[in-house]
Amino acid sequence: MLKRKNDKKLASKRTVQSNYGNSFMRNRTISAHTEKEAENKASKRDRDHKLVIYRRKIVFLLLSFMVISAVTFFFIFEFITSYSVSFGDSIKNTADVSIYKSEIDDYLKANPFQKIYFILNSSSLQSYMQKKSPEINSIDSLKNDSIGHISLVLTFRKPIASWKVSDNTYYVDNNGIAFARNFFSSPQVVVTDNSGIKSGSVVASSKLLSFIGEVADAAKKFNITVNNIVIPEKTTHEIEVFSTSRATGAFMTIDRPVGDQVEDMYFAFNYFTKKGTTPTYADVRVAGEAFYK
Repeated sequence: MLKRKNDKKLASKRTVQSNYGNSFMRNRTISAHTEKEAENKASKRDRDHKLVIYRRKIVFLLLSFMVISAVTFFFIFEFITSYSVSFGDSIKNTADVSIYKSEIDDYLKANPFQKIYFILNSSSLQSYMQKKSPEINSIDSLKNDSIGHISLVLTFRKPIASWKVSDNTYYVDNNGIAFARNFFSSPQVVVTDNSGIKSGSVVASSKLLSFIGEVADAAKKFNITVNNIVIPEKTTHEIEVFSTSRATGAFMTIDRPVGDQVEDMYFAFNYFTKKGTTPTYADVRVAGEAFYK
Protein backbone atom coordinates (compact mmCIF):
# COMPACT_ATOMS: atom_id res chain seq x y z
CA MET A 1 0.00 0.00 0.00
CA LEU A 2 2.80 2.38 0.90
CA LYS A 3 4.54 1.73 -2.41
CA ARG A 4 1.39 2.46 -4.40
CA LYS A 5 0.87 5.74 -2.59
CA ASN A 6 4.45 6.77 -3.34
CA ASP A 7 3.97 5.89 -6.99
CA LYS A 8 0.84 8.05 -7.14
CA LYS A 9 2.66 10.99 -5.54
CA LEU A 10 5.56 10.64 -7.97
CA ALA A 11 3.18 10.54 -10.94
CA SER A 12 1.36 13.60 -9.65
CA LYS A 13 4.67 15.49 -9.26
CA ARG A 14 5.69 14.65 -12.82
CA THR A 15 2.31 15.91 -14.04
CA VAL A 16 2.86 19.26 -12.32
CA GLN A 17 6.38 19.53 -13.76
CA SER A 18 5.07 18.82 -17.23
CA ASN A 19 2.40 21.53 -16.82
CA TYR A 20 4.95 24.17 -15.93
CA GLY A 21 7.37 23.02 -18.56
CA ASN A 22 10.95 23.64 -17.59
CA SER A 23 10.19 26.68 -15.45
CA PHE A 24 11.23 25.08 -12.22
CA MET A 25 13.90 22.70 -13.37
CA ARG A 26 17.14 22.59 -11.48
CA ASN A 27 19.90 25.00 -12.54
CA ARG A 28 17.36 27.10 -14.48
CA THR A 29 16.47 30.73 -13.74
CA ILE A 30 13.01 30.99 -12.27
CA SER A 31 10.91 33.43 -14.36
CA ALA A 32 7.29 34.37 -14.35
CA HIS A 33 7.40 35.02 -18.19
CA THR A 34 7.24 32.44 -20.83
CA GLU A 35 9.66 32.12 -23.74
CA LYS A 36 7.00 33.48 -26.09
CA GLU A 37 6.73 36.70 -24.09
CA ALA A 38 10.54 37.10 -24.19
CA GLU A 39 10.50 36.67 -27.94
CA ASN A 40 7.81 39.33 -28.26
CA LYS A 41 9.87 41.79 -26.21
CA ALA A 42 12.97 41.14 -28.29
CA SER A 43 10.96 41.65 -31.47
CA LYS A 44 9.60 44.96 -30.14
CA ARG A 45 13.13 46.22 -29.38
CA ASP A 46 14.23 45.36 -32.93
CA ARG A 47 11.26 47.24 -34.37
CA ASP A 48 12.03 50.31 -32.23
CA HIS A 49 15.68 50.22 -33.25
CA LYS A 50 14.79 49.93 -36.94
CA LEU A 51 12.33 52.80 -36.56
CA VAL A 52 15.06 55.06 -35.08
CA ILE A 53 17.39 54.21 -37.97
CA TYR A 54 14.60 54.89 -40.47
CA ARG A 55 13.85 58.28 -38.91
CA ARG A 56 17.54 59.22 -38.99
CA LYS A 57 17.68 58.35 -42.69
CA ILE A 58 14.63 60.49 -43.41
CA VAL A 59 16.12 63.46 -41.51
CA PHE A 60 19.45 63.01 -43.32
CA LEU A 61 17.76 62.90 -46.73
CA LEU A 62 15.71 66.01 -45.96
CA LEU A 63 18.75 67.94 -44.77
CA SER A 64 20.72 66.82 -47.82
CA PHE A 65 17.92 67.91 -50.11
CA MET A 66 17.73 71.32 -48.42
CA VAL A 67 21.50 71.86 -48.65
CA ILE A 68 21.67 70.78 -52.30
CA SER A 69 18.69 73.00 -53.15
CA ALA A 70 20.25 75.99 -51.39
CA VAL A 71 23.60 75.49 -53.16
CA THR A 72 21.90 75.02 -56.53
CA PHE A 73 19.81 78.16 -56.09
CA PHE A 74 22.89 80.10 -55.00
CA PHE A 75 24.83 79.09 -58.12
CA ILE A 76 21.85 79.86 -60.36
CA PHE A 77 21.53 83.29 -58.76
CA GLU A 78 25.29 83.97 -59.05
CA PHE A 79 25.76 82.61 -62.58
CA ILE A 80 26.35 85.41 -65.10
CA THR A 81 24.08 84.97 -68.09
CA SER A 82 24.18 88.57 -69.36
CA TYR A 83 25.90 91.87 -68.71
CA SER A 84 25.80 95.48 -69.79
CA VAL A 85 28.66 97.94 -70.32
CA SER A 86 28.47 101.63 -69.49
CA PHE A 87 30.95 104.46 -69.06
CA GLY A 88 31.59 106.24 -65.79
CA ASP A 89 33.05 109.45 -67.22
CA SER A 90 31.47 112.33 -69.08
CA ILE A 91 33.34 111.49 -72.25
CA LYS A 92 33.31 113.87 -75.17
CA ASN A 93 33.58 111.31 -77.95
CA THR A 94 31.36 108.27 -78.32
CA ALA A 95 32.99 104.98 -77.34
CA ASP A 96 32.26 101.79 -79.26
CA VAL A 97 30.70 99.44 -76.71
CA SER A 98 31.01 96.42 -79.02
CA ILE A 99 34.82 96.54 -78.78
CA TYR A 100 34.79 96.15 -75.03
CA LYS A 101 31.98 93.59 -75.01
CA SER A 102 34.01 91.45 -77.41
CA GLU A 103 37.02 91.64 -75.07
CA ILE A 104 34.86 90.65 -72.09
CA ASP A 105 33.44 87.70 -74.06
CA ASP A 106 36.95 86.52 -74.92
CA TYR A 107 37.98 86.75 -71.27
CA LEU A 108 34.98 84.77 -70.03
CA LYS A 109 35.52 82.11 -72.72
CA ALA A 110 39.11 81.73 -71.58
CA ASN A 111 37.99 81.66 -67.92
CA PRO A 112 34.60 79.88 -67.88
CA PHE A 113 34.52 79.44 -64.09
CA GLN A 114 34.54 83.21 -63.70
CA LYS A 115 31.05 83.33 -65.15
CA ILE A 116 30.01 82.81 -61.54
CA TYR A 117 29.80 86.26 -60.00
CA PHE A 118 31.53 85.60 -56.69
CA ILE A 119 34.42 83.88 -58.52
CA LEU A 120 34.80 86.71 -61.06
CA ASN A 121 38.19 88.35 -60.58
CA SER A 122 37.69 92.03 -61.39
CA SER A 123 41.42 92.80 -61.16
CA SER A 124 42.29 90.03 -63.60
CA LEU A 125 39.55 91.18 -66.01
CA GLN A 126 40.80 94.76 -65.76
CA SER A 127 44.42 93.74 -66.48
CA TYR A 128 43.29 91.67 -69.47
CA MET A 129 41.25 94.51 -70.96
CA GLN A 130 43.97 97.10 -70.31
CA LYS A 131 46.37 95.01 -72.39
CA LYS A 132 43.83 94.97 -75.20
CA SER A 133 42.62 98.54 -74.68
CA PRO A 134 45.15 100.58 -72.66
CA GLU A 135 42.83 103.60 -72.67
CA ILE A 136 40.80 101.87 -69.93
CA ASN A 137 41.66 103.25 -66.52
CA SER A 138 39.48 101.01 -64.33
CA ILE A 139 36.58 98.55 -64.39
CA ASP A 140 33.91 98.44 -61.73
CA SER A 141 31.41 95.56 -61.62
CA LEU A 142 28.05 96.41 -60.08
CA LYS A 143 25.57 93.62 -59.51
CA ASN A 144 21.99 94.27 -60.55
CA ASP A 145 18.84 93.05 -58.82
CA SER A 146 17.93 90.78 -61.72
CA ILE A 147 19.22 87.22 -61.54
CA GLY A 148 22.32 86.48 -63.62
CA HIS A 149 22.88 90.04 -64.84
CA ILE A 150 25.74 92.39 -63.95
CA SER A 151 26.66 95.90 -65.03
CA LEU A 152 30.25 96.76 -65.88
CA VAL A 153 31.29 100.42 -65.62
CA LEU A 154 34.40 101.49 -67.53
CA THR A 155 36.43 104.64 -66.84
CA PHE A 156 38.97 105.95 -69.33
CA ARG A 157 42.35 107.61 -69.04
CA LYS A 158 42.50 111.37 -69.47
CA PRO A 159 45.38 112.45 -71.72
CA ILE A 160 47.81 115.21 -70.82
CA ALA A 161 49.91 114.97 -73.99
CA SER A 162 49.53 113.81 -77.58
CA TRP A 163 52.10 112.62 -80.07
CA LYS A 164 51.87 111.69 -83.71
CA VAL A 165 53.98 108.69 -84.73
CA SER A 166 53.87 107.15 -88.21
CA ASP A 167 50.52 108.79 -89.05
CA ASN A 168 49.08 107.52 -85.75
CA THR A 169 48.26 109.79 -82.83
CA TYR A 170 49.08 108.49 -79.35
CA TYR A 171 48.18 109.93 -75.98
CA VAL A 172 49.61 109.66 -72.49
CA ASP A 173 48.02 110.17 -69.06
CA ASN A 174 49.57 111.50 -65.85
CA ASN A 175 50.85 108.02 -64.96
CA GLY A 176 52.79 107.78 -68.19
CA ILE A 177 50.48 105.18 -69.76
CA ALA A 178 50.28 105.46 -73.53
CA PHE A 179 47.08 104.73 -75.46
CA ALA A 180 45.61 105.34 -78.90
CA ARG A 181 41.87 105.96 -78.30
CA ASN A 182 40.98 109.23 -76.61
CA PHE A 183 37.42 110.09 -75.52
CA PHE A 184 38.21 113.48 -74.01
CA SER A 185 39.32 116.85 -75.32
CA SER A 186 42.71 116.99 -76.99
CA PRO A 187 45.49 117.77 -74.47
CA GLN A 188 47.37 121.07 -74.47
CA VAL A 189 50.78 119.40 -74.51
CA VAL A 190 51.81 118.55 -78.04
CA VAL A 191 54.87 116.47 -78.84
CA THR A 192 56.86 117.53 -81.91
CA ASP A 193 58.97 114.71 -83.30
CA ASN A 194 62.11 116.03 -85.01
CA SER A 195 64.10 112.84 -84.48
CA GLY A 196 63.74 111.73 -88.09
CA ILE A 197 63.57 108.14 -86.80
CA LYS A 198 60.52 106.33 -88.10
CA SER A 199 60.70 103.09 -86.21
CA GLY A 200 56.96 102.59 -86.11
CA SER A 201 57.47 100.76 -82.82
CA VAL A 202 54.62 101.23 -80.41
CA VAL A 203 56.87 99.96 -77.58
CA ALA A 204 59.50 102.65 -78.21
CA SER A 205 56.78 105.29 -78.56
CA SER A 206 55.12 104.14 -75.33
CA LYS A 207 58.40 104.44 -73.42
CA LEU A 208 58.88 108.02 -74.55
CA LEU A 209 55.24 108.86 -73.97
CA SER A 210 55.43 107.50 -70.45
CA PHE A 211 58.38 109.77 -69.69
CA ILE A 212 56.64 112.74 -71.30
CA GLY A 213 53.47 112.18 -69.29
CA GLU A 214 55.41 112.07 -66.04
CA VAL A 215 57.28 115.28 -66.93
CA ALA A 216 54.07 117.17 -67.71
CA ASP A 217 52.44 116.00 -64.47
CA ALA A 218 55.50 116.67 -62.27
CA ALA A 219 55.87 120.20 -63.72
CA LYS A 220 52.42 121.14 -62.37
CA LYS A 221 53.71 120.70 -58.82
CA PHE A 222 56.15 123.58 -59.51
CA ASN A 223 53.47 125.74 -61.21
CA ILE A 224 55.04 125.12 -64.61
CA THR A 225 52.56 124.50 -67.44
CA VAL A 226 54.15 122.45 -70.21
CA ASN A 227 52.65 123.06 -73.65
CA ASN A 228 55.21 121.71 -76.08
CA ILE A 229 57.79 118.95 -76.01
CA VAL A 230 60.28 118.51 -78.83
CA ILE A 231 62.20 115.34 -79.60
CA PRO A 232 65.61 116.46 -80.95
CA GLU A 233 67.19 115.09 -84.11
CA LYS A 234 68.47 111.52 -84.24
CA THR A 235 67.48 110.50 -80.72
CA THR A 236 64.60 108.88 -78.89
CA HIS A 237 66.11 109.17 -75.39
CA GLU A 238 66.05 112.94 -74.96
CA ILE A 239 63.41 115.67 -75.08
CA GLU A 240 63.27 119.47 -74.89
CA VAL A 241 60.52 120.84 -72.65
CA PHE A 242 58.82 124.21 -73.23
CA SER A 243 56.35 125.97 -70.93
CA THR A 244 53.74 128.67 -71.48
CA SER A 245 55.58 131.20 -69.30
CA ARG A 246 58.96 131.39 -71.05
CA ALA A 247 60.74 130.76 -74.33
CA THR A 248 63.63 128.86 -72.79
CA GLY A 249 63.51 125.12 -73.23
CA ALA A 250 64.99 122.46 -70.95
CA PHE A 251 66.76 119.36 -72.21
CA MET A 252 65.99 116.14 -70.33
CA THR A 253 66.86 112.46 -70.73
CA ILE A 254 64.75 109.38 -70.10
CA ASP A 255 67.74 107.77 -68.36
CA ARG A 256 67.44 110.03 -65.30
CA PRO A 257 64.53 110.27 -62.80
CA VAL A 258 61.78 112.67 -63.87
CA GLY A 259 61.33 114.36 -60.49
CA ASP A 260 65.01 115.33 -60.20
CA GLN A 261 65.13 116.86 -63.67
CA VAL A 262 61.90 118.83 -63.25
CA GLU A 263 63.18 120.21 -59.93
CA ASP A 264 66.47 121.24 -61.56
CA MET A 265 64.51 122.92 -64.36
CA TYR A 266 62.47 124.85 -61.78
CA PHE A 267 65.59 126.16 -60.01
CA ALA A 268 67.23 127.01 -63.34
CA PHE A 269 64.20 129.02 -64.48
CA ASN A 270 64.13 130.88 -61.15
CA TYR A 271 67.81 131.68 -61.57
CA PHE A 272 67.19 133.08 -65.06
CA THR A 273 64.35 135.22 -63.71
CA LYS A 274 66.57 136.69 -60.98
CA LYS A 275 69.36 137.39 -63.47
CA GLY A 276 66.91 138.86 -65.96
CA THR A 277 68.27 136.66 -68.76
CA THR A 278 66.55 134.46 -71.34
CA PRO A 279 68.87 131.70 -72.55
CA THR A 280 68.06 129.61 -75.60
CA TYR A 281 68.00 126.41 -73.55
CA ALA A 282 68.88 124.87 -70.19
CA ASP A 283 70.41 121.41 -69.89
CA VAL A 284 69.44 119.40 -66.77
CA ARG A 285 70.42 115.96 -68.02
CA VAL A 286 73.36 115.72 -65.59
CA ALA A 287 72.60 115.25 -61.88
CA GLY A 288 73.50 118.24 -59.67
CA GLU A 289 74.46 120.47 -62.60
CA ALA A 290 72.60 122.71 -65.04
CA PHE A 291 74.05 124.16 -68.21
CA TYR A 292 72.49 126.89 -70.32
CA LYS A 293 73.20 128.88 -73.45
